[in-house]
Amino acid sequence: MKDELILYLLRTAEDNIPPGLADCIWMLSKERRRRAERFRHEKDRISSLMTALLARCIISDELGVPAPEILFGRGRYGKPFVKGAEDFHFSVSHTGRTSVFISDGMPIGVDAEEADRDVSDFEGMAERSFSEAELAALEESSDKRQEFLRIWTHKEALVKMKGTGLNVPLKNEDSKSASENIF
Repeated sequence: MKDELILYLLRTAEDNIPPGLADCIWMLSKERRRRAERFRHEKDRISSLMTALLARCIISDELGVPAPEILFGRGRYGKPFVKGAEDFHFSVSHTGRTSVFISDGMPIGVDAEEADRDVSDFEGMAERSFSEAELAALEESSDKRQEFLRIWTHKEALVKMKGTGLNVPLKNEDSKSASENIF
């Protein structure tokens, strides 16, 4: 395994699985395919599957393990890890037609959001989820919608890095003071 930060960004041109990639779906576990099926919209199901395949292929390359042989485990709150590769940390995110994969030798988190995402109730979401410092930064911003998305994305990357996800109150997680490995 390389001891460096690795970042991959995949953007698909259409809301369907590219030719040939559908033939790789068998590499994903039944549980992973079931999780993708829970998405309401077909484009989100496809994005989830594309991200899982992207992660499996990159991990295979980085660890030198055939993709079908990679075994994943889950941490206390569901954060995935590669069994037998304790020093290999990764995080994934997908939004729309974009999938992101990042890895490092230390815990890491990544999140992606579409810049034009509908966040019509961002003030209410911020009030429920942002720390005092995050609320202050939002209030000071000249473009509150964009600042909301920036803070929200950092906050999600932070809880992914910590492995807690949405299982802890987001108000308690302050992305403004976080110096962790988040992107």
